[in-house]
Amino acid sequence: MHLLSRSWLTDRLLLVSWASLILYLSTAPGEQLPTINWLAAPDKYAHAFVYGLLTWLIYRVYKHTRLAFFVSALYGLAMEVVQYTFFPGRFFEIWDIVANLLGTMIAIWLINKFFNS
Repeated sequence: MHLLSRSWLTDRLLLVSWASLILYLSTAPGEQLPTINWLAAPDKYAHAFVYGLLTWLIYRVYKHTRLAFFVSALYGLAMEVVQYTFFPGRFFEIWDIVANLLGTMIAIWLINKFFNS
């Protein structure tokens, strides 16, 4: 029981920490980069990775893939809206949302393939 509760707490702390890091990075001052092919843009890979990991952590806590997908996807959309609405110099980018969703979908696919057999 002791090991189980440590894992329970660790998973939640990791989830809250990761979501907080995303919030921080999404609201930190930034410059609008020139538009380039989104597949070649390294930041799109970073978006996919960040939201894929968020999806994995949500799944670890709640053990539910649909919940993990929807929470991660909504969080990604919300961060884009928050950037655009409240932070000068930050912009709403549809390709960021696409990258966030792609990372989320890849994470769900991996979870289903390796953990929900």
